[in-house]
Amino acid sequence: MNGGNLDIGANNEAVGTVALISGTITGTVGVLSGSSYIVNGGTIGAILGGSGGLTKTGAATTVTLTATNTYTGSTFVSAGTLVLAPGGLINNTVFSSVGNLGTDNGTLTLQGNASYNIVADFNVGNSGASQGTLNLSGNATLVVNHIFVGKANDAGSASQGVVNQSGGTAMVTLGGEPSSESAGMWT
Repeated sequence: MNGGNLDIGANNEAVGTVALISGTITGTVGVLSGSSYIVNGGTIGAILGGSGGLTKTGAATTVTLTATNTYTGSTFVSAGTLVLAPGGLINNTVFSSVGNLGTDNGTLTLQGNASYNIVADFNVGNSGASQGTLNLSGNATLVVNHIFVGKANDAGSASQGVVNQSGGTAMVTLGGEPSSESAGMWT
């Protein structure tokens, strides 16, 4: 979708890949279940469901999620900013990353009482020359099995990760403290 508004209302819709270049996807209690979500810019107020993952693209753009999403695939912020607004929820059951590969440069911002739960590893700046930033504020919560900040899966890489925590809670559920490599910083 490039511009405009798609309103699914209370309908449950199972579709292939959902591509949002710009615009708005809204809904009330209906669930939009895509095989995957490729998002560049805009706002998504509909519930995203299914086993597919979400990839944020577009370097100078922002996508804001406002619903209690039920999709379980990965969330990758490859470029630009993904905002989980107050009341927003993401539950992932597989590895997710902000600044994943190559020259990715992504930011994830959790606002208000947003909640991001990952029953797997979460990386901020993963491999290659990627850069990842996580902003955690308000009463937002991040719950992960493990979190790696900078050089998560490539110790010899130039990847960098930064976590800016001005509020909220970050919890690692499988024990241990968050891991920061030499290119990672938690402030």
